[in-house]
Amino acid sequence: MTNVRKTIILASQSKDRKRLFSNARIPHIVIISKYEEKSQPTLSPKELALFHARGKLASAREIVESNKAVLIATEHYVIIAADTLVELEGEIIGKAKDRSHAIQILKKLMGKIHTLITGVVVYDSETNTSAERVDTTQVRFSSLSEQEIIDYVTNSDEYKWRAGSYSMFDRASVFIESVSGSPSNVIGIPMDFIFSQLKKFNINILEFL
Repeated sequence: MTNVRKTIILASQSKDRKRLFSNARIPHIVIISKYEEKSQPTLSPKELALFHARGKLASAREIVESNKAVLIATEHYVIIAADTLVELEGEIIGKAKDRSHAIQILKKLMGKIHTLITGVVVYDSETNTSAERVDTTQVRFSSLSEQEIIDYVTNSDEYKWRAGSYSMFDRASVFIESVSGSPSNVIGIPMDFIFSQLKKFNINILEFL
């Protein structure tokens, strides 16, 4: 397969998603969308995650098209956008507003299985087509005491900007008992889907050093 050189754009401010791309040696640039998430009470959790991912991608695409000559060095590009949320017993849990809120969230999750849902959209400018997927992963937490939860939240900033207020990349790994589904989805994005879609858009990431 011939690798057509395109700029790969990650439309996300997530440190975890950027770290996944860097660890997989996927050359990319980050463009943070101007999309603002708003409540969508009629949507299911899966629909909501995909709805927000579409919004982020549309915003990032608008930014690129309005200033393409400055932002990218290639004629064509691929934009990847994602949104992640947590569902626990029918309740949608997003990102914590502050440390106190993070503690409340983690107290709910302890000793239980929650579902981490990520909506992903990949757009290719050359073909003007996009692909979508909603990935779900079940995560079981061990039971921490209230003081241990307070210590976790107080002694790190892992809870910030993360659905469920934790990072499997970091200290939260010590109280995650099991993961059923895509491990990279728990971190921020299902990388197997990214790999397969980039191949369909004629980009083989395994060719990169």
